[in-house]
Amino acid sequence: MNFIEVEVYEVGRTGDGAIILLQGVDDMSEKVLPILCSPMQGGSIKMGMSQLSNSRPHSHDLFVEILNELGCALDKVLVTEMKDSVYYAELHISLYQKEECEELVIDARPSDSIAIATRVRSPIYVKKDLMEKRGVSPSSFKKKE
Repeated sequence: MNFIEVEVYEVGRTGDGAIILLQGVDDMSEKVLPILCSPMQGGSIKMGMSQLSNSRPHSHDLFVEILNELGCALDKVLVTEMKDSVYYAELHISLYQKEECEELVIDARPSDSIAIATRVRSPIYVKKDLMEKRGVSPSSFKKKE
């Protein structure tokens, strides 16, 4: 497999947005993959990680409910590439109908994909060469005293 399993190492604030740091599950010290997103996306990922719920569903909660009602399950998220400074991801979804299962692959933003995956505890994978090229040391994100 040309992908490594990752988990959300941290979600932090930037000047006008948020940053998601993904780190390999098996090697927790080597590199993190930084992905920029909006503050709302970052907040949604934090909510998913903590399994907090609101009185009304947010967009990512609604997506999960629609999946459930349609008999679908999110099997995994793949962060596949970066083109023109934009990351790309795929949602791999199983659609269960009667005795059969169909796999659907949907193009999505990594931030949305990660927000959904944190809600249903689906694994997240990053392409190995993407982590090697774009990953950075976690210590480069430590706060300066």
